[in-house]
Amino acid sequence: MSTWSLPSESKSAARLRKLLDAPMAAAAATERLYTVLGDDALFDTIEGLADLDPERDVRPLVVARLNTLIRSYDRNRIDVRGGWHADALAVCRSLVAKFI
Repeated sequence: MSTWSLPSESKSAARLRKLLDAPMAAAAATERLYTVLGDDALFDTIEGLADLDPERDVRPLVVARLNTLIRSYDRNRIDVRGGWHADALAVCRSLVAKFI
């Protein structure tokens, strides 16, 4: 399992915030998230859900995975990009707080 894109910079965090403003159907979610929050575990879950219920809103799944990634970063201070920009991390934490 791997993660190839994270909202670790202000531009990508803002894009994720915008994507999560409205319900996101499972059928289109992986394409919309690919460059913002690309993660095998998340995408496998979304694709499985899309097979069962293509219109299901996946925002709770996205935010739960984002929370896991942030918590991992907090523990280890490492990720594929070498760190999160403080402003991007603040945006991502606010998204987690909003949904969880």
